[in-house]
Amino acid sequence: MKASSSLALAVTLALLTGCASSGSQSEQAAQEKSTPPALEALGNIIDDTRIETTGLVRLRRAGEGLKDGHLGVTSFRGVVLLTGQVRDEASKALASEVLSGIPEVKTVYNELTISGPTALLARSADAVVTSKVKARLLANEAVRGLEIKVVTENGTVYLLGTITRTEAEAATAAARAVGGVERVVRIFEYAD
Repeated sequence: MKASSSLALAVTLALLTGCASSGSQSEQAAQEKSTPPALEALGNIIDDTRIETTGLVRLRRAGEGLKDGHLGVTSFRGVVLLTGQVRDEASKALASEVLSGIPEVKTVYNELTISGPTALLARSADAVVTSKVKARLLANEAVRGLEIKVVTENGTVYLLGTITRTEAEAATAAARAVGGVERVVRIFEYAD
């Protein structure tokens, strides 16, 4: 989505939330202090996108071992997943250090492997697996699929989000049922 579209959406949501102004003064004060869920979700998306973009830029500038690696940075509410391949342990450690230096980052899960970059065919297969897993999560009534990010790297599916433990079990089972999934790694914060 273009920045102007995002800004227009944010302004529209802000105006719509300001239109509901009935009730007592104490109710109005409570409404003004709480952020509407849609606006909070939009803020989270913007924050995560900024973390991902900043992270990739900083990683590419941090050193030769990171510049020529295949890197993926995924953020969900400040919890960052680092995937891909780098040439040595020093580069892997440097990547964690670089991402931890971003102020909004709470935790970094460094899942980098020491090897050459995966082939384009493998990355394409991973993209297909990600799409299939996401579709299963969205279709599964036992899971709030919109609350889960899915990343696939070399056959390993990573699930990130804030959900209940019951939803985590259902999401894991749904992901494992997809062809091409070799392993499922859960990076959840639990709401219960």
